Amino acid sequence: LKSRFGRKSSTLSPPLRSGAERRAPAMGACCSTAASQASAPQPRAPGADGGSAPAIATARPEAPHFAVLLGRTAFDGAQAAEVVDAGDLDKVKQRCADMGYGGFYIRDGKAHFQVEEASLCLENLTEDETATFYAYSSTSEGAAVVVKAMAYNLQWWSLYGRRNGAGGSASRLIASATPDMMGLQECDDVSRVLFEGGLQSSYSYIQGSKALAMAWRSAEWELLEHGIQDVAMDEREQFYGARAVQWARLQHGRTGKVVFFMNHHGPLRINSGGQAGGFATATNILNVFDEHREFGDAAILVGDFNATRETETIRTIEPTIPLVFTGPSFGGVDHIFSWLKPVRSQDLGSGGSDHNALMSTLVLQ
Repeated sequence: LKSRFGRKSSTLSPPLRSGAERRAPAMGACCSTAASQASAPQPRAPGADGGSAPAIATARPEAPHFAVLLGRTAFDGAQAAEVVDAGDLDKVKQRCADMGYGGFYIRDGKAHFQVEEASLCLENLTEDETATFYAYSSTSEGAAVVVKAMAYNLQWWSLYGRRNGAGGSASRLIASATPDMMGLQECDDVSRVLFEGGLQSSYSYIQGSKALAMAWRSAEWELLEHGIQDVAMDEREQFYGARAVQWARLQHGRTGKVVFFMNHHGPLRINSGGQAGGFATATNILNVFDEHREFGDAAILVGDFNATRETETIRTIEPTIPLVFTGPSFGGVDHIFSWLKPVRSQDLGSGGSDHNALMSTLVLQ
């Protein structure tokens, strides 16, 4: 049913700072590290090289920014402020910016402009597979960010150990879904998973201990800090060892917004919560969240919790980080939690594992 943990582990430095007050004593040692930063070139003073100071260029207006949401409209059925042909998307976007509309959706070749501000449009999205909604912001900092978060247990011992990756079946599933960030469980070598999907140049990753791994789109997101901490222990009847939660603070390059992304593989037996029970496991996960997140960080927690949604583990987490989506595997033990507004959740199938991959599309404002 479940594999033993993988043998790879991250080499992490001691914690960077002291944590906030904990709800209850957490188990295990925590490790964290600041992401290595390339040294940015220092600005040179005008004329520092002996030449004349450069001419000051006139600032150009910042281009309008749009969050794109496939299969969605906003205020569908309400009277559009304006309807135009959508053949030239750049012109449609500029029209939206010039008129100060909150956004527009395109359906059947027509752009329907919404007079309501973008934040209100995003709160009133409706499903329509034939449409695409564009939420407008005049600045990159104010722009909404669409985040596709994935949870996927790879069943490494079977899919890779016995079947040698089944021709890259899990990797192809990931490549077709193009998540912005993913939390993988039972993953002994995330670099192999990415390579077999042709994703090695598009994603950065952390291979953690206890077969936990995460990856994110490197063109859009930058790693600020990361760590891993034990939060539970398997029951003696089905004992493989300690269970951990892995975390990373990921910053969106264009807007500067930060997601606190967590990845967890829960204790066995299923629905037991491990030796200390579901409340203790959930509390320890939330303690890690409280200790390492910064003010303003948005929360996403994914994983195979080995706990279905009616258990104490899930019910304890949900008031702090709402449950967004639950998959079907083993009665529903795979979950995605987030503070962010979900606009779509998908069961992507198994890709050769004994768990289905889950993905939720979330809006970070």
